Amino acid sequence: MLEDSNDLSFEGSYIAGSAANQWLIAGQIPTWWGPGTDGSLIRGDASRPVAGITMQRDEQNAPTSPYLSWVGPWQYQLFAGQLEDYDAVPDAKLFGARLTASPLPWLEVGASRTFMWGGEGRPESFSSFGDAILGTKDNGDNGATIGEDPANQLGGFDARMNLAPLVNIPATVYAQYVGEDEAGGLPAKNMYLAGADYASEAYGMPYQLYTEYADTRTSGKVRGVSHDHSTYTDGYYQQGYPLGHSLGGDAESISVGGKLWLDSRNFVNTKLQYAKVNQSGELDRRTGKSDNQAFPMKDKLTAIDISWAHQLNPKTLVTSRLWGVDSDTQSSDIGAGVGLEFQTY
Repeated sequence: MLEDSNDLSFEGSYIAGSAANQWLIAGQIPTWWGPGTDGSLIRGDASRPVAGITMQRDEQNAPTSPYLSWVGPWQYQLFAGQLEDYDAVPDAKLFGARLTASPLPWLEVGASRTFMWGGEGRPESFSSFGDAILGTKDNGDNGATIGEDPANQLGGFDARMNLAPLVNIPATVYAQYVGEDEAGGLPAKNMYLAGADYASEAYGMPYQLYTEYADTRTSGKVRGVSHDHSTYTDGYYQQGYPLGHSLGGDAESISVGGKLWLDSRNFVNTKLQYAKVNQSGELDRRTGKSDNQAFPMKDKLTAIDISWAHQLNPKTLVTSRLWGVDSDTQSSDIGAGVGLEFQTY
């Protein structure tokens, strides 16, 4: 379970306002940056949402300028927030930016960047913030020492391609790569994700299938670098849970799954996944524990998950779920649950 030092949580709550085709949102809402189905390498939903402010466009129209119309419909997101219970550097902040565009009807491309900055004992000057934005002193590169590194930053690119207009197959393929470092102005020490999904119909019932591979090692090698940092030693985690991919650093995963609509009010989800997690098995020198509390030890996991959902009415969803996990190092886990979701708006 996620630990919270406060008795009151505002998870999922927000206030928002719009003007001049811009939204300003303040609250604690989940963020997902990237095309992945099971995970995002840079901003996912494994941890409690980071409390902060988000700015983005309302209508995602293409630029009207004849010089920029080729960009197609586009969107941006800017985020600034405060990390909770980040003990290594109390009061550390998280900043992020994402830009997406559809220059072709069958293609969407995206670029994302995040960085941890500031906090107790860390510089919080305008020049330090500028260095963090520019990435000129990232991880001691470009002549800077580790002590001068102002931020723990990640950045990368992704793309999603719809094959239907090209080859008349109702499928999409997608990929994402994110670097823990920067070299020559591009991400380095990279993590990778790729997948495909297919949608069709059988016996009058729509269905969707997908497969996805993720590798959060460092350019394919277990080095204890991914999701780690020399100053922000709690890593790219909040309260021990990953801010990026749900498996954390130094993991590999392959998954297949699908969704079947039995009718307009009932659907079934299934997923089978095999994963190698926390392959470096490194412990934090400060705490003697793994930064990754979702998967605190090196392990190999095989998991199956089946769920059913019934739309009771437009604002009420009833769910049930059955899952099983086989572990190399711990006892197997089998469980079941039921849920009831209400919309109040």
